[in-house]
Amino acid sequence: DFDPANHPLDQASFARLSRQLKLIMQDEFCGMTPTRCKIGTYQLMLELLLSSRTLEEALSKAFRFYELITDDIGFTLRADSEFAVIGMHVAHPEVDRYNYLFEWWFMLWTSLMRWLVGEEIPVLTVDFPHAQEGAIEEYAETFSSNCRFSRPEARLVFRREYLRRPTVRSIEDIS
Repeated sequence: DFDPANHPLDQASFARLSRQLKLIMQDEFCGMTPTRCKIGTYQLMLELLLSSRTLEEALSKAFRFYELITDDIGFTLRADSEFAVIGMHVAHPEVDRYNYLFEWWFMLWTSLMRWLVGEEIPVLTVDFPHAQEGAIEEYAETFSSNCRFSRPEARLVFRREYLRRPTVRSIEDIS
């Protein structure tokens, strides 16, 4: 039985492998949800975001988009005076036995936020509902040195001030 914890990949290799799996499976959720997500869904969501003025507006649109197209995963954006929190819900976690969805989507949102505003957005904390499955150094390199496991909810936390950042990308930037 293949154990992904024994075969670590860097972020770029993981992204290439994920893209190939999605194309082969014709499912942007890679079979990790009960319902297939058609190829091109992410591209359409990305095109929708490019009309946003701020990161907060872009994330709100993205999360509404996924709320409309699937019941299998969901995202929330909450903020207080100091912190912004992206929450994630997976309706059928038993289908995703390697916890791919939580880790993939948090990696995706951090990369997408950075790309949209053209600057690094430091992640302060990441909470995963599952147990730690790899070396903590790998999680720290990808997300934050403050990754916590077996938490009641999946959350990615960063400073609220980044929500106000203007988006700097246009449709021409999509490759």
